[in-house]
Amino acid sequence: MREENDSAARRLALDTVTSRRAMLCGLAGAGALGALSACSGCGRAALDLDPERPLAAVSDVPVGGGLVVDDEVVVVQPVEGEFAAFDARCTHENGIVQAPDSEGLMVCPRHYSKFDIEGSVVSGPADSGLKAVEVSVADGEVFPAA
Repeated sequence: MREENDSAARRLALDTVTSRRAMLCGLAGAGALGALSACSGCGRAALDLDPERPLAAVSDVPVGGGLVVDDEVVVVQPVEGEFAAFDARCTHENGIVQAPDSEGLMVCPRHYSKFDIEGSVVSGPADSGLKAVEVSVADGEVFPAA
């Protein structure tokens, strides 16, 4: 009878260790998942833009506004003759922002982060501005810088 009790006690101890181990592994996995989701914009691939291929014709980019090109880049013209561009992916969770509205705001349709025409955050949940893309203007077209 004593051997049966010892054997049952060992099984209970082993089950307890296994349960604790499973719980700790589960917590570690949940922590890793949380860290990865908090870093949803981290490590995203850089844009691969061809400096020989124009992003847009100057005449297609409205003054005080802009346009989204191939769901990759937002080209803007804050004032006449001044052009800038940004990665179109929202810095919160990589949603593609919309072209600037009549107030010059670019809005991400996923969670409604807003960015001004200079790419800075106006309201979150995004907490950093859009990544600038250097551009040049030649022959009436806007090109990504080499």
